[in-house]
Amino acid sequence: MATRYRYSTCLSFGEEGEPGYTEIDVTVSYRVLWGRPETPPAYAHGGLPADPDEIDDIRLELINDKPRPWNLGDGWVSEESQEEMILSRFDGFRYLDEMLEEACQREAAWAE
Repeated sequence: MATRYRYSTCLSFGEEGEPGYTEIDVTVSYRVLWGRPETPPAYAHGGLPADPDEIDDIRLELINDKPRPWNLGDGWVSEESQEEMILSRFDGFRYLDEMLEEACQREAAWAE
């Protein structure tokens, strides 16, 4: 069974100071597909390039420390739409790099 890691951050929506600006704290869980380092040339092959680590299966767990149902949007937006909107923010490299760093720190702590 693959290990699931957790990552928490604050997301903002809209322009600060403008009507409708919102900040929410979210916690997601995810798996890491660990890559491998570059393999140097050997007798049987000319070497292999490195495979990078990848984030997989991101799931929204908590919004403002509350599990589903989150009751955001006063019923105007479905839970599924809210989840889709929030998870789309994790397509950027900034969060993915931070999530990999979090997983690496957890692995190092467990190894000790």
